[in-house]
Amino acid sequence: MTERHTVPGTSAPHTVPGTSAPHTVPGTSTPHSAPGALARPGRQRPGRPSKHRGLAPGMVATADRFAALADGTRRHLLEQLAAADRPVSELVTGLDISQAAVSQHLRILREAGLVAARKQGRHRYYQLRPAALTELREWLDELEQFWHARLIALDDYLREAP
Repeated sequence: MTERHTVPGTSAPHTVPGTSAPHTVPGTSTPHSAPGALARPGRQRPGRPSKHRGLAPGMVATADRFAALADGTRRHLLEQLAAADRPVSELVTGLDISQAAVSQHLRILREAGLVAARKQGRHRYYQLRPAALTELREWLDELEQFWHARLIALDDYLREAP
């Protein structure tokens, strides 16, 4: 099968013999696929790397937890959940964002393993998962011990230097 298409950024169509697999156009260095080409199974779209590559199912990377904590709204939600389990409707009060936006923040926290959700009647109640925060604290403690030892070694080296 031969297919003709125009490459983005060029005006001349070219022929792709045989398959619709990505190919490089002469004069360019970036591969591309023919329009309508099927993506190969198991491959991510460009620019969308897998966040959890190499992790066992159910495990969350430490970086994902820190990314979830980077947002002030999510930290505020965690502070509220530290006091008691709450439904989304209660968590929305005091925030200048919609309930849908709060739900999105809670989804991110849930995917990072920082909160858990349970259905009770028509409501979904969220609760803090302290074990996830303990894991972060342990990771930070290890990092602190590493750098403390490195700084002591540097201090010893500098004291010995003439």
